[in-house]
Order: sequence, then structure tokens, then C-alpha cells
Amino acid sequence: MSKLVSVIVPCFNEEKYIANCIDSLLNNGINHEQLEIILVDGGSSDNSLSIINSYKKRFSCIQILHN
Repeated sequence: MSKLVSVIVPCFNEEKYIANCIDSLLNNGINHEQLEIILVDGGSSDNSLSIINSYKKRFSCIQILHN
């Protein structure tokens, strides 16, 4: 099945907000098999990367790109 929706989210020092953003995308009513969430790590110096990595482990629709 091909993806219907792809969402690109920049993640640079967004430790306070990134989990809420990802949760919102995951709970929007679109089947996870039809959803692709691309998180772009911009070299954060906070815990943003560890947060997005924990989501990546749990959800196959999440991809992480390192910039």
C-alpha cells in the first residue's frame, strides 16, 4: 500500500514541543500504514533527538533524517 500523506517536521531544539507534535500527527485519524512522518534532526543540542528516536522505535511510519 502506498503512502497517502507525508509530513516533514523540522526538529531543532524542540524538546518541549516535539512529542506533542508527533502525537498529534499520529492521532489524526489516518491509518499509520498510509502515513509517513519524516522528522529532520537539525543537530539539536537538547533531548529532541532521543525523543524522536523513541518514537521511531515504536512507529514504523516515522523516518528520521539527520542534517
